[in-house]
Amino acid sequence: MAKTKKVFLDMDPGTDDAVELLMIPGMKEVEVLGVSTVAGNVDVNKTTKNALKILEYMGYRARVYKGSSRPLIRPHINSAHIHGQDGLGGVNLPEPLSTPDSIPGPVAMIEVTRDYGKEVTIVATGPLTNLAVACLLEPEFPKRVKELVIMGGAFGLNEYGKGNVTPYAEYNIYADPEAASLVFNSFENVLCIGLDVTMHPSVLFNENDAKRLLDSGKARAKLAAELMMHSIFRSNYFAPHDPLAFYCVEEPKIVKTVEGLLEVDTSNSEQRGRTKIITSRQGAKQNQRAASEVDGQRFKQELYEILTS
Repeated sequence: MAKTKKVFLDMDPGTDDAVELLMIPGMKEVEVLGVSTVAGNVDVNKTTKNALKILEYMGYRARVYKGSSRPLIRPHINSAHIHGQDGLGGVNLPEPLSTPDSIPGPVAMIEVTRDYGKEVTIVATGPLTNLAVACLLEPEFPKRVKELVIMGGAFGLNEYGKGNVTPYAEYNIYADPEAASLVFNSFENVLCIGLDVTMHPSVLFNENDAKRLLDSGKARAKLAAELMMHSIFRSNYFAPHDPLAFYCVEEPKIVKTVEGLLEVDTSNSEQRGRTKIITSRQGAKQNQRAASEVDGQRFKQELYEILTS
C-alpha cells in the first residue's frame, strides 16, 4: 500500500531524535522526503553526522541537508550533558560513508514544498532556526506547508508542562526563542507537542521497557534500547519527546489539544523561552494547537510495534 503522508524532518540528533529516525521503516503511512539538521543537542556537524549514521544503519535512503550552525541571535547552547558529547550517548556506530547534500537545510525545506505543493508536513524536533531562516528567505514558504508539528514548549496545561532548562522554558524553544517567535507568527497550522505530554509518566520508558526492546531481537529495537539506556542510567527514564511528535503525524488522536495563539517570551528576563497558548483571543486564520493529554499506554505499545516491525 502506498504511503500517503509526505513528511520532511528537521532535527538535532540527539538520542531521542535518533529513536525518531529509527521509527521511519515502521511507519505505515509516512514517506520521509528528507532530513535537515540544526545546531541543538550538539553542534550541527555532529547532528548531521548522527543523522547519516542512523539512516545508514537502517539502510534507509533519505537526503540529509546540513542546516543552521547557530541560533538567529544568541550563541549556541548545547545539551551534550544530557545526550553525550557525540549526541548519541556514546553508542558505537560506524562513521557514515555518505555525506550531506550540498543544499542548506532551510533551502531544502523551501524546495521540497515547491515540488510537492501543499502536501508536506514538517516535523521539527530541534531548535526552530532552520524554519525561521526558510521563512525569511521565502515569505510564501509557510503557506505551502500542510502542517507543522513541533516538539517544543512547556505550556502549563497540566502539572508536567514546566520547563526543563529553566522553570519556564523547554530546551528547543529556549535555544532559539527568536526563531520560535518568528515561526509561531508565520505558520497557521501548527501542533506543538510539549513537555506537558512528553514528560507525562505514562509515556516514559524505564529499564524494563528498554529490555523488552532488546529482547525482541530486532536490530532497530536493539539500537533504540541502547540509545534509551543512556538516559535511563542518568535519570531512571527515557522521555520520548521526538518520537511522540513524529508519531502524531501518523496518529494525531494519540493526543488531545487546546487551540489558540502560540506565543514565546523573547525577553532577557528569567522567563525567556517560556511558551503560552492564548485561548481567550480570536485568531480567525490560526489553527495553532498545543497538546494537553496523551494516551501514553497506547503510544508506548505502538512505538514498540513500530521499532520491532
